[in-house]
Amino acid sequence: MYGLLRKLLFAFDAESVHEWVLQITCRLQPLGLLLRPLTQVSDPVTVGSLQFPNRVGLAAGFDKNARWIGVAEALGFGHIEVGAVTPRAQPGHPRPRIFRLPQHGALRNRMGFNNEGLEVIARRLRGWQGRRRIKVGVNLGKNADTPLDQAGLDYQKVIDGCASVCDFYTLNVSSPNTEGLRSLSQVDQLDALLRQLRWSRPLWLKLSPDEDMDAYRQIAAKARDWGLEGVVFSNTTARRDPPLDQVDALGGISGRPLLKRNLEVLGQIQFSVPVIGVGGIFEAADGLAYRRAGASLIQIYTGMIYAGPALPSRLARALRKDGP
Repeated sequence: MYGLLRKLLFAFDAESVHEWVLQITCRLQPLGLLLRPLTQVSDPVTVGSLQFPNRVGLAAGFDKNARWIGVAEALGFGHIEVGAVTPRAQPGHPRPRIFRLPQHGALRNRMGFNNEGLEVIARRLRGWQGRRRIKVGVNLGKNADTPLDQAGLDYQKVIDGCASVCDFYTLNVSSPNTEGLRSLSQVDQLDALLRQLRWSRPLWLKLSPDEDMDAYRQIAAKARDWGLEGVVFSNTTARRDPPLDQVDALGGISGRPLLKRNLEVLGQIQFSVPVIGVGGIFEAADGLAYRRAGASLIQIYTGMIYAGPALPSRLARALRKDGP
């Protein structure tokens, strides 16, 4: 059924379809919440300091403005990351900026942290307090016009503004769509940045898939000392290795091309903190592969675009069977 719908949706601009889906499903949220007993897979799991309803989350970037929390819960997700959230609203890069790559099972995006800003998003999150079961994380971003040496100030503003309305934060220093941002993921830069920040909710670090193994080993060794709850692995890739060598160089690629690389990294690197595995998860076998590579939780985004809205529940059931 979804295969037929996907053909229709793929005939239109990707970002326009995304907006239509958000608008339509948000209007249906009250109905969707009635379906929770059918879609929500109960598999309570404690990771770090939080207990999640199940192991499957919706990755940051899908719900940039905290509008889809009820829908995500109705679809069976155990957590959702909203954002990236920046202190001030910003439009991001000019459209078009999301491109489907069906031959690769992928998306290319150059969004640029477009969002409605901290004040609006925090207010929206506040409206969900006491009404949601799933965990909500806030993906921390910096405004595009904030100098890199002042990035910590932007991150701190979002941390402080969302302290009472979310369950965890994810520090985003790995998006390829904000100029210079990835330089903050170098170990010395990251060490200095984390020393500046103060947080009262668990803090995860979202990593790029494009670093070398030595960088991952250094981060893995320091993560616990930095006070991180865990790492989210990974963000989109800016690499254009075959078979992506003919794809436009602008933006990050998500989806199938990430799966092999991410599993290789997780197979070789022993992080001192828990891992959320993200990238290329289209079916139960992919989620199980991340789990067996050491990921405590997984997140999806592109996989749901290609596989459909039943994917989160399918994954949650498969991971529940997989055991602790």
